[in-house]
Amino acid sequence: MGSVPGPLAARGAVARDSAGPRAPRARGWAWRLARLAQPVLAPSPASMRRIALAGVVASAGIIMTGAGVRLSQSGLGCPDWPRCTAASIVASGATGDPLVHRWVEFGNRLVTVAIFVIAVMVWVAAWRYRPDRVSPRGDDPPSTPRRGASSAKSVGRRADLVWLASAQPAGIVGQAVLGGIVVLTNLDPV
Repeated sequence: MGSVPGPLAARGAVARDSAGPRAPRARGWAWRLARLAQPVLAPSPASMRRIALAGVVASAGIIMTGAGVRLSQSGLGCPDWPRCTAASIVASGATGDPLVHRWVEFGNRLVTVAIFVIAVMVWVAAWRYRPDRVSPRGDDPPSTPRRGASSAKSVGRRADLVWLASAQPAGIVGQAVLGGIVVLTNLDPV
């Protein structure tokens, strides 16, 4: 009997086929989506480390794009907030500034949205992470029990990890609000 590798194997996602007794279902977009979501929804220690590293790299990326906005003097390339101009959410139209300034500022806003999505994924993974849970694929060995813990496995959530992961999307929202205030006050230094 054949088996289906991956996240659907445990659910027995197989179908009868005229060529053999049991053949795997065609792998469509839903299967691919489930495969991509598994490291976030059921993170192993290794995938949790990779997801956390992605959050750190993304945060460093927003620092770089913000520096690009500042160094190119594109701070008011999009004079309105949250829209770029009064007439458009994207960098278009005539605002008096060169088009490059609008696109630098608008690009920074787009990167912020992407980084916010990554930050939410980090938070979801941290919320769902249970350090003592065995990975569904079996690629990570279970961790050793804590000192003083019973022989039964603890499946508790790591509160420190959840708090750290919560700071990232909250910080991005705070920066967006502060950036909006700065834009609406025309870069007033106060």
